[in-house]
Parts: sequence; C-alpha cells; structure tokens
Amino acid sequence: MFFRTNAFAVIKLKRRIPIKEQNKIKKFFNNWAAYYLLKRIHKEFLIKSKRGTDSTGIKWKELSQRTIMYKSLQRGEKTAFKKLSRSEKMQFRMNRNVPINIDTGKLVKSLKPGRVVDGKYIPVTNQKVEANSRGIKIELKLPYADDVQRERPYVPLDLTEWMSYAYVYAKIRTMRELAKQDLV
Repeated sequence: MFFRTNAFAVIKLKRRIPIKEQNKIKKFFNNWAAYYLLKRIHKEFLIKSKRGTDSTGIKWKELSQRTIMYKSLQRGEKTAFKKLSRSEKMQFRMNRNVPINIDTGKLVKSLKPGRVVDGKYIPVTNQKVEANSRGIKIELKLPYADDVQRERPYVPLDLTEWMSYAYVYAKIRTMRELAKQDLV
C-alpha cells in the first residue's frame, strides 16, 4: 500500500526553511500518519473479526461451519473440551464463536501500529513501513496477507476518510514538534 501525502498542505511555517529541513518535517509528518493509519486498520480489523461492520461499511463473510469445527481450540476452551463426551464435543465445536481471520494471530499482530520515537516509525514484527518526504508505504511481510486482503479486505479500497483523520493526527504531532523549534 502506498499513500502519497502532502504535509505542507496542512502545515504553514513562519519562515522559509531549506529543502532538506522541509523533507525532514514531511518524513516526521508521514511517520505519524503511518502510525495513525495502522492504528485505525488494526482497530477496524478487530471489529470485522467479531462479525461487525467497520466504519467504511465492510463486513466479512461468515466462516463456514466446517472451518468453525476444525479451528484450533483456544486456551480456555481446551480444559472444558477435555471433560465433554464425544457428542458434546461435536456440539461444542459447532457452536463456538471463533473470530474471523484470526488463527495464528500473526496477521492481526502485523497490523498493530509500531511506535514513533523521535519522529521515526519503528514497525512491529512482519511489518515494513517506509515514510519519506513523498508519502507512506506499508507492507506486511506475511506471504498470505495479499490473499486475505482479496478474500476479506482489512484495508478498504477508498481510504479517503481514514487518511483525513491520519492527516489531522499527524498535523497535531508535527505542530507540537515544530512549536518546540519555533517554526509555527
């Protein structure tokens, strides 16, 4: 996913500064925009995994009964499961409320936002984020991430609304930093 951004469309400086400094500010801005965007993607992923509809209207299709039956038991379920008779075990498996798109947890963890330290984005495992003066590029290093995106999209095609919120979030963070340097 690549998102072109324009930090200076939302930030006005007191004085002219060299291009090199402008690029640092843009990168700072884009790192915070990437942080917010991943925070939002992760939050909306969890909503959809619980059979909800995200803020863009996306709702994932339900898991098949077969998938629910053979999905791995969670920690709390294993103890209860051992005490059941054979027929109760079948009924138990069929009536479980298992989250959609969460099996190993790697995908949902790779969508969590990393941290921003001194204006630099530090990604979580299986995530690659490149923020430069032109925009943001977010990649998941999981081989199946693109297949999941096609089957049950976790990132909507139209990110206009989410990007506008990311811009506001990044602007606030960037303005705080620029105020310390007396540039705004």
